[in-house]
Amino acid sequence: MHLRKIQAVRVKPAQGRMDIERHADHALPALEGTAEAADTPLVGSRSEIAAANCTGFSNRSWLTGLVVTTLSLLTWLPAPLGGQETTKDLDTSIRFSGDFRLRFEETDGDDPGNILFDSRQRLTLRFRAGFTKAVNEYISLGARLVTGDPGDPNTSDVTLGDFVDDLAVSLDRAYLQLQLGGLSATGGKIPNPFMRTDLVWDGDVNPEGVSARFTFPVAKGITSSLTAIFRTIDEQARTDIEDSKMVGGQVEVAFEPTRSVGLRFAGSYYDYEIKSLADADAGDTRSNYLATEDSFLSDFNLLNILATARFPGPHPRWPISLVGDYVKNLGINEAVREEDTGFSIDLFIGTASTQGDVRFRYGFSEAGTDAVLAAFSHDNTTIATNYRQHSVSAGFLGLKDTSFELTWYYYRKKRLVTIEDRKDWVSRLRLSASVQF
Repeated sequence: MHLRKIQAVRVKPAQGRMDIERHADHALPALEGTAEAADTPLVGSRSEIAAANCTGFSNRSWLTGLVVTTLSLLTWLPAPLGGQETTKDLDTSIRFSGDFRLRFEETDGDDPGNILFDSRQRLTLRFRAGFTKAVNEYISLGARLVTGDPGDPNTSDVTLGDFVDDLAVSLDRAYLQLQLGGLSATGGKIPNPFMRTDLVWDGDVNPEGVSARFTFPVAKGITSSLTAIFRTIDEQARTDIEDSKMVGGQVEVAFEPTRSVGLRFAGSYYDYEIKSLADADAGDTRSNYLATEDSFLSDFNLLNILATARFPGPHPRWPISLVGDYVKNLGINEAVREEDTGFSIDLFIGTASTQGDVRFRYGFSEAGTDAVLAAFSHDNTTIATNYRQHSVSAGFLGLKDTSFELTWYYYRKKRLVTIEDRKDWVSRLRLSASVQF
């Protein structure tokens, strides 16, 4: 779509922290390595491109060096082939896309015994609109507007019914991307570049920093990718508090012997250095253990292994896909050593690519209290970590670019941490209608 003019939109600011929670779109795993990643608990596909008292980067110089070395390679830009100008063939139009979702949600058993908060029904909406534009043969620009609380990166959902207040809208992406053959680099508030599920990364989280990705063929039907990132978690102007950062890397291999069979594997390591929680709110700490009001109990050095498999089913419209994810926090505090791991398994039957398609999913997941950094993990339910969860969903692509989905979560706390904790099961039902444009 060609846009000749984009007008500024004046939006009423949010009044405090909204009562919003993240959606859960369960899309079929995309085995192609794309720059965009879907807003799903699975690996990235079309609509979305991708804490502790630590000892410092000196103990992890190899990882920092990897990031710096990868990014430094991008300083060399060859001229176009033959020295000829190629801008006349460049598509410099603005590419516009977005989506809108309306959802009904009912949660039962969230606070057993409390008649005031045990059950809740609500209506939520999400609106996202973004664009990308090629500036020249190497550089492109992207940005996206979303609804939701700007102070909560885990969701763009808004609960309706706040005395008809206007909706807050903010930028959740604004970035430049450099593309040089199989090598790309992105900087700003960027799409999450990693293959992932929402066990570790909520689909709404868009990191702030720089990333680099190099994709190359290994053999016929086999491709590999190397991804590195440097993130600023919390920049401090004060000299008595160090900045909080994260460096991470991922090795990914995709094997597709046929169009109907695909295997994909990824190994990742995410090293967080959270120096202070002075500027953090409840949404930034969520369910992780705290040593003091200003520090986490554990460090967060996450080893993450992810695999997907796609096979033919009994009919071309009923392929079968499996997704498995495992995470272990190597920086766990010894006092809570048994709460350092998490995993998820999802089974998909069907597809959601053309009108009339139907897709079913069953998933099971567990996570220890400090297995992941809760600030960036999923918020499909009311428990960010320390949970045991079943989920079932059915999706129907009823009309062109229009889908309907019914999702049921059945979950409880995995371990009783405080005297008020209970192991009662909680039920959450969601019915969603979505359109893409």
